[in-house]
Amino acid sequence: MRMPKARGLVIFLSATLMLQLSANAAERMGLKASAWKPMCAVSQELGDVQSTAASAAQEMLQQTNTMLVGALRARVHALKNFCTAVAARAFVLANYFSKRADAALTALRTSSLKSQIEASASTAYLKGRIDDFLSLLEQSSSAENNACLFPAETVADAVKRNGSKLGDTACELSPPQLQGSKATQAAPALKTINSLLTGTGTDDTHQPAVSGSQKCKLLSAHSTNGFGNTDQPASPISVAGGYIEIPVTQAGVTLKSPAELKRQGQPKTKPWHEATTKAEKMETASSAGVANETGVLSGRATLRAVIAAMLPKAERADEQKITDKIKAIFDGLDSKQLQQAEEAVDNDKIPKDMTDDEADRRLGDLSDLTQLVTILSRYEAKMTHDLAKLKDKLNTESKQQGSKPEIEDKQKECGKNHASQYDCDSKDFCTYDKTKDEGKRRVYNETKAKEKGVTVTQTQT
Repeated sequence: MRMPKARGLVIFLSATLMLQLSANAAERMGLKASAWKPMCAVSQELGDVQSTAASAAQEMLQQTNTMLVGALRARVHALKNFCTAVAARAFVLANYFSKRADAALTALRTSSLKSQIEASASTAYLKGRIDDFLSLLEQSSSAENNACLFPAETVADAVKRNGSKLGDTACELSPPQLQGSKATQAAPALKTINSLLTGTGTDDTHQPAVSGSQKCKLLSAHSTNGFGNTDQPASPISVAGGYIEIPVTQAGVTLKSPAELKRQGQPKTKPWHEATTKAEKMETASSAGVANETGVLSGRATLRAVIAAMLPKAERADEQKITDKIKAIFDGLDSKQLQQAEEAVDNDKIPKDMTDDEADRRLGDLSDLTQLVTILSRYEAKMTHDLAKLKDKLNTESKQQGSKPEIEDKQKECGKNHASQYDCDSKDFCTYDKTKDEGKRRVYNETKAKEKGVTVTQTQT
């Protein structure tokens, strides 16, 4: 039985159409929500890195400032209570805080700030690459025929923007904005990358099969149904920093896996490798080793270094002597001993004439570096003045105490060598005193000796 020609032609055309639809599955179709929504999540997280980096830098700077303030307070307390056990402990505290401030500044200068800037720059760059393409896809829509971002998993009109959201998904697509302080205990992990859809464009996983009138020629570089003119480019085109690969054949797009995106040495996906690597290596106060030290005093490396520097050279490597010295200075090794030392500093009252305030101030309430430096300089001047006075006093007392044996020697010389009043009075350092008993009238006259410029020399025995 022969098939009518018309019926055979219909079957042939139908088979041809089915083969074409199969070959062109997902070609020039928009992205499913399950494909573009994770990209928005990555964009949002990348935009948070800059705030985290800024907070990390601010935290380290604040740590430095806190330590500098603590060091200045301790030095003021030490000079105010100079030459006491309180002063000795305060000087150690001041050196401890100074060393920690120096560590924070050194970390910022040598590595931390650089790592924070690199993390911010690389993630902001990748966000820009993702945002630009998503924004292009978002804008490439019309009422009936163009849709590059579907609101769900099937063909429909393009998703609509609602403020900072695409549909119901946060997707701001704007430059990063520095937010308030963020937790900086660890570097950004960029976990949203692991939620990205992956795979080739052959199974309609991230683009629906061809149907309806809504198409997206931006996702095909083919010359027939894509944006290729007459012919197509020589090789697939990478967009969104290398995540999306637009085909030059009649197929759907390819989405790279997180492992491929992070892999080193791949030029097309380098922005992803740079962003993830730099973000993970970003230093915080904790990772840079400049966060607050905790635990028993003998276990604090900075404090041990301060104490070791105080010891004689031969004892600086003796761990037990360092521990013993810490215990002696702070009356114990418990962390509360250091806290009590800090409280003693903070509770010290500073006279108003030292602070230029209307009333005496609690030292712990003073945190302005300039004011603390001024107060410290005044106590330094006072200490210098007091030490000079003390030195003069000691010199005077020393001279007075040292003249007694010399006077006795001269007295003996007066009594021994000058028997008559004339002989006695004629000498530069002797006087004949008639009021005294016989045999004791020849006396040494210190006033006369000074007037005559006589040098008193102790007799050698």
